[in-house]
Amino acid sequence: MRNLRTSLAFGALLLCTLSCWPLERPMPTRLKDDDQLKIDEAWNRAFSPITNHNHQAWLDILVTTAAYEIGVDELFLRSTKRYQAGLVVMELHYNRLIPENDRFVVQVFDPDGKLLRQENYDRAEIEKTNQELSMDLRELEQKKESGTATPEELNQLADLEARSKTIEQAFPKFKDNDGDSAGNK
Repeated sequence: MRNLRTSLAFGALLLCTLSCWPLERPMPTRLKDDDQLKIDEAWNRAFSPITNHNHQAWLDILVTTAAYEIGVDELFLRSTKRYQAGLVVMELHYNRLIPENDRFVVQVFDPDGKLLRQENYDRAEIEKTNQELSMDLRELEQKKESGTATPEELNQLADLEARSKTIEQAFPKFKDNDGDSAGNK
């Protein structure tokens, strides 16, 4: 039981320092070497011996610490969504040992399975977009409100606000089962 509490506490702490919630964007966080070592040690504690925890304890550990994502060696995620004109397939490819291969692929197929469009995004594009539409946008809004924004920053803010409006028109905010607004973590 002590190992479970230690693993849960470490995982929760690490999770809080890395992101708001697991997979807040389509790419897991790449850890620094010392954080990766801590995760590796936590896995060793949690799964050795193999009988250390029961069925529920394993689920508790994996869900609350996001161990299924943070610090893993490889992650492949495939999701699909049917829409009126066909099917959207999204795939996340992550390999801790080959960072240059990290990618997020979006494919759109017609009802007969013909590929209509494919977009490939690398980690740099994803992280840049996340930075711009979260932290940069908030910072520029604060500068505008305080009257300290430069003309260049006001232009950048207008661009980011236009991008945000496009997002809101495409995917209006909604409440999930937990009462949180989707996309507002």
